[in-house]
Amino acid sequence: MTIFLPTNTMVWSAILLAAIARSMPQSGLLVMPVLLILAMLSGVSSPIENMPLALQITVQASPKVHLVKPTQAVPYRGAGLEIIWLQLLSWLHWGWCSCRLHCCGFGGCG
Repeated sequence: MTIFLPTNTMVWSAILLAAIARSMPQSGLLVMPVLLILAMLSGVSSPIENMPLALQITVQASPKVHLVKPTQAVPYRGAGLEIIWLQLLSWLHWGWCSCRLHCCGFGGCG
C-alpha cells in the first residue's frame, strides 16, 4: 500500500495536467518537470524541516507532502488515527478538488 499511494498521486497529478493541456505533446512537456519537482520536494528523500522557510511554506501546496507525512508517521513513529486525521482530511480535500477540476475541465460544470 505504501508503494501504491505515491504512484496513485503521481498518476492523478499527471491526469490533472493532461486535462489542463491542449495537446498530447504539451501534456508530456508539463508532466515531466512537475512530477520531478513534486517528487524531490515531497519530503521522501530529504526532510521538509531542512528546507528554507519559504520553500517549506510553498511545498505545503503539494498533495504529495500530505501523502508522505502519514505514510512515514505510522510505521516510523507508531502514529495512530488521532495524530494523522488531519492529513487524512487533506487527502479528502485534494481528491475532491482534483475531481471537481477534472469535471470542469471536461465540460461537466454547471
